[in-house]
Amino acid sequence: MLDSFRPVVMEDARRFDGATPDQIRDAFKEWARVACETEHGVPYKRAELAYSARYRLCIMVDEEALQSVLDIPTEDLEQYNTTGFVILINGRWSPEWDPEELAAELAAGGGLDDGHEPVYGCTLGEVGWMKVRYGQAQTGASSLMTPDGSWDLEYRRPPAIGFVF
Repeated sequence: MLDSFRPVVMEDARRFDGATPDQIRDAFKEWARVACETEHGVPYKRAELAYSARYRLCIMVDEEALQSVLDIPTEDLEQYNTTGFVILINGRWSPEWDPEELAAELAAGGGLDDGHEPVYGCTLGEVGWMKVRYGQAQTGASSLMTPDGSWDLEYRRPPAIGFVF
C-alpha cells in the first residue's frame, strides 16, 4: 500500500515564491483536474463528489510556516508542539456571498467584509485555508476531513492553529 502512496510536491520558485494560499489553491485545482483522471481514471467531476483528501486538500509551506517548524528547539521535536504549523488549503473553497450584494459593495468601492482582521486582504470569517500543526497536517487532514462538513467543524481562522489535539 505504501508503494501506491506518492505525495506530490510542487517546487517551482518562479511560480510559487511569495504566492498566497489563493494562488496555491488555483495551482492545486489545475493539478487535481488532471491527476484524478491520470492516476485513477476518474473524471474530475466524479472525484469532486468524493471525500478523498488527495484531490480536495493541499499543504502549503511558506516562509512563516517553515520558520515556525525550524524554530522549535531540537530537544522539543518529539514533544507535543503547538507552535510549528503548515498551511492546509481547502481546494474546494470559494467565498460565499450574494452576487448582487458583492456587485453593490464593489461599485461603492468596498469589498467582501465580515469585519475580521484582513488575512491576505480577506476579511471574511472563512478564508479557505488554516494553519494546522505540522505533525497533524497529513494524518489529521486524511482522517478528520472526510465528509465536507468536517472543514467547518475543524476550521480555525488564521492566525489560530488548528488540529491541536
